[in-house]
Amino acid sequence: MNNSGLKELAFVGVENILTAKEKEINQLEESEYKKWLEICYRLGQDKNLFGTSEHYLYIG
Repeated sequence: MNNSGLKELAFVGVENILTAKEKEINQLEESEYKKWLEICYRLGQDKNLFGTSEHYLYIG
């Protein structure tokens, strides 16, 4: 993407290692759900875990 003139603003792995617990996380109370959502976002940015993601989100 950089070779095409886009500047990377974000690259995040989506549906990462927490996908296995998606059903349980979706059933949590809102405050707990938001905490897990933040954890999922942080894990999605960890380059060491990119291989565990099913999809990727690039914003440029």
